[in-house]
Amino acid sequence: MLQTNNFLEDKLNEFANHLWNNLGCNGVYIGEYDKIKKPVTEADSDKAHIDRHGKLIVKYIAASDNCGHLLGKTLAEQDGPITYSVWKDLPSEEIDESAPPQAEEEEEESLEESSERLNYRFIPNVIKEPRIHYFDVPRLGCYLAIPLDYESCLNERGFVKGVERTLKYK
Repeated sequence: MLQTNNFLEDKLNEFANHLWNNLGCNGVYIGEYDKIKKPVTEADSDKAHIDRHGKLIVKYIAASDNCGHLLGKTLAEQDGPITYSVWKDLPSEEIDESAPPQAEEEEEESLEESSERLNYRFIPNVIKEPRIHYFDVPRLGCYLAIPLDYESCLNERGFVKGVERTLKYK
């Protein structure tokens, strides 16, 4: 589905449409959890937009075709506590970079264990949940929020292993 591309962000709308079409969802949208960027002018430096003490928000950057009205909108923490909880309640786990590499069998087990700890929020009936924020008219249905990390890697060894598995798969 996702062809080789140097910019994965360019394929997020395609990914949202794929989920929308194949899972039977009412809509799919992807938000970026980031700090509010300060306005800049041409005279400012290349780091002028960074606000170290800025508030974290969710800005919707991709959506399935039927949710295009969400693109560019933002969700503040007080408006979307359920959505924010998928980032706030992540279990903290220390990773020892100096540890020797695990055996293949042990590594497979640890990948399975980590998938069991996926932090998500599922609301079976959004109409009964007062903490749900609507940008438009409320609609019947459920809500699922999942953190999607696509620009990160836990460590170099994990990155190398991912590349090896991808090449093996291809």
